[in-house]
Amino acid sequence: ARAAIQAQLELDRKERRVKMGLPAEETPEEIAAKKAKAEAAAAAAGPPPPRPRKLGRSEAQFLRDILVELKKAHNTEDAAVQRAFKTLGVYCNNILNKPDEEKFRKINLGNEAFQTRVGRMTGGIKFLENVGFEQDVDSNTLYLPRDKVNESLLRSACTELMSASTNPFFGAL
Repeated sequence: ARAAIQAQLELDRKERRVKMGLPAEETPEEIAAKKAKAEAAAAAAGPPPPRPRKLGRSEAQFLRDILVELKKAHNTEDAAVQRAFKTLGVYCNNILNKPDEEKFRKINLGNEAFQTRVGRMTGGIKFLENVGFEQDVDSNTLYLPRDKVNESLLRSACTELMSASTNPFFGAL
């Protein structure tokens, strides 16, 4: 009699859940089977894609320090410094907007325009290397592999470049 009452209570509870629009409860066996299926699917899919990480204060500060170094090293060439900041910003924005296009992730170090705007500036190449570019000596290029594009770092770089371009007191301290 007791088992019959418990079975009836269980049925009533399930009916109430259905009437309230809640999903039906699963038995422990169903829960275990569902968990095993999810684990198998996760194992078959491989590792999850890397999540964008929050940029640490020290990385943003390090980028800012490179820009301050650039500005102080060329303090008599304000127009050239502003042009370098603008060019670096264009590189970062292009990669953020179209990270799959290789032409935005590859810079020819022998290019005269690059050398005039960024390459000859103290800290210009160092800044690009710190946002992920790698120097390829054989082809004389800076290259940012697609799998190493760090959107949060590039956004922070753009923010620092914007601050450096617009703040008249940038690097004064």
